[in-house]
Formats: sequence, structure tokens, C-alpha cells
Amino acid sequence: MRSQGQVRFITISSRFQILAAGVATSLLVVWLGTITAAAIAQVSADAEQASLLHREAAVAKSENRVAAYRDKLDDTTEDLRRRQHFIEQMVQAHIGDLPKDVKTSETVSDSTGEAADTVSKYLIERAEQYQPVVEMPTGIEVEIVFLDGVHVRSTDQ
Repeated sequence: MRSQGQVRFITISSRFQILAAGVATSLLVVWLGTITAAAIAQVSADAEQASLLHREAAVAKSENRVAAYRDKLDDTTEDLRRRQHFIEQMVQAHIGDLPKDVKTSETVSDSTGEAADTVSKYLIERAEQYQPVVEMPTGIEVEIVFLDGVHVRSTDQ
């Protein structure tokens, strides 16, 4: 520093120099910590967004499969209605009106229980064939999406 043609030096003690260097280093460490935290938060947000997009795509794919199954179910229902109508027409044409005065106890042998068991077993086997079965390894997390109302009952009573 110059004052009236003479050079003057400012004397700074070593203690003040160490204090200034410590403050500068502390500010640098805080700044680096802040930048690191911001970078980690950004990476975490990107990962969560990618996960949400993946889940959204999976739900959309499931909705498409359910819609296709629903359309196929409507076609099957219509086919069954058509067949039932045909059967009723054939019975009416070849047999006529069925007698209305027949009682259930007027059979040669009472096999209603056995018939009910047989029909029950058959229907259970058919239902097991129609239910969707997805095999998965144990211990994984599963998400189930219901698009319509579903009644769920607990087996623990």
C-alpha cells in the first residue's frame, strides 16, 4: 500500500491468517456438502420418477389385458345365450312342454345327493381351469389392481 510515496505493509498476525484459512475451508466444506446433498436428492428423484413410470406402464398393460379379457368374456356370454336359446327351441320342438307336476321325490332311486356332489366336483374343476394362475417365487412384493368392485372375505373367523 502506498501512502505519500512510501510503501507500507499491513501486518496480519499468523493467528488471524489461520482463522481466515479455517473460515474459508469451512465455507468450502459446507458448499461441497450442499452440492453433494443436492446431487443425491436429484438422483433419488430421478429414480423415483423412473419407478413410477414403470409402475404406470405395468398398470396400463394390465388394464389392456383386462379389457381384452372382458371383451372375450362378453363374446363367450353371448355364445352361451345363443346355445341356451337353441337348446330350448330343440326341447320345445321335439319334446314339447315338460310336465310340471313331476315331484323331485318321484325318481326310481334317490340319487340327488350323488348328482349334486358330481356336479359340484365338475364345477369346481372347471372353475380351477378358468381362474388366472400366476406362479411367483416366494418373498417378492406383489401389487394387485382391481378395476371393478370386488368382494373379499377373510378366511380367519
